[in-house]
Amino acid sequence: MKKILLFTMVLAMGIIYSCADNQGQKETDQLTSAEIEAQILSSNFIPFNMPFPEGTQFEVEGSSINFTLPKTHYIVGIDSDGEFHKSFVGGTGSVTCECTEGSGCDPITNKNGTGCLMKDGCSKCTKTTSSINGFDEEMKNIAIMSLETNLYINDFSQLNNRYYLPKDFLAFEGVQEILTNVQSEINADPNVETKTVFADVLGYVVALDVPANKDNVSLAVIGGGDDAGISCSCDVEGSCPLEKHWTGTKWCNSDNCTKCTMSGVSIKMNGEVKEFAIEKGLMQFK
Repeated sequence: MKKILLFTMVLAMGIIYSCADNQGQKETDQLTSAEIEAQILSSNFIPFNMPFPEGTQFEVEGSSINFTLPKTHYIVGIDSDGEFHKSFVGGTGSVTCECTEGSGCDPITNKNGTGCLMKDGCSKCTKTTSSINGFDEEMKNIAIMSLETNLYINDFSQLNNRYYLPKDFLAFEGVQEILTNVQSEINADPNVETKTVFADVLGYVVALDVPANKDNVSLAVIGGGDDAGISCSCDVEGSCPLEKHWTGTKWCNSDNCTKCTMSGVSIKMNGEVKEFAIEKGLMQFK
């Protein structure tokens, strides 16, 4: 009888402990979710800087996010030798997060973004290896490209919360073909007046020079001279100078800056102006 009573007490205590433990885990999960919402736009979040289209399927597996694109997009990767690799339309790939100083660098995806979230125990968190299904090589970087290009952007809403094209992909043949066609019009007449406008190239934002007399609809950057009204500032120690590609595309070189911002003022054809800022690759209008 005493053995039965003792067993019953132990079982009851185990149930109570289990419930308390589950409740604690539930509260921890809720806290983590709340932290993610609060930190998604903070310095603790490192976005992948890729315009994942609507309909992309995600699966978090350990320290990696696997994704499958809809049939409107494809993946372009750069390997360690600088060679480009292109997936089929609707391709599948993955991105891995790694904490190089400490521990706690987890991949996340929600309505606010997709990237690596740096926890309290990690002081340096980065996205590392990337891969494309069908290729054995690990990719130094990958981009999500759209089948469509819209060079003539005439409204702020078309670019707000869009990603700027990473400079490494200016050499991708699909991008170069589009930009070269624009630049050839400038080269044909060295005296032609140019202006800097924003355009959509394969799903990414770019700022590029175009002949002023052939484009009177695109959002333009107010200013003149070599910088065309665009400024680059490093918000931490370091520098990120403005640079210009031979195709007339401009970007801020952030190789020596962990928090670089491109900014300026853009104007619509009707005269409406808005300040813009591009930080962590994401473009926003104020």
